[in-house]
Amino acid sequence: MIDVLQDYHIIEIIAFGFVISMIINAINVCFWEGHIFEKIGTYMEVNYPTLWKPIAGCIICMTPWHGALICWLFGWPWFAVIVAMGINVIIVKWTPEN
Repeated sequence: MIDVLQDYHIIEIIAFGFVISMIINAINVCFWEGHIFEKIGTYMEVNYPTLWKPIAGCIICMTPWHGALICWLFGWPWFAVIVAMGINVIIVKWTPEN
């Protein structure tokens, strides 16, 4: 068994992953057109496209960076970041434009 699973139940890790996923989605939505950070998002997307995706442009690309920070801040297991990435892949694939 993986060491990280010895201290946590699988349901807890899935719950941590879900919370991480929702936080990342909330950050991403703040940069959409018509939202509070729209101008920053437009500027970053045009001038720094390679940095834009992991900062706030792509929820899958954001997950390792933001997820690691969230896990570090809350003391959650790192495995929850992988769960959050999987949840974000499902969200991206289920959205109508994809």
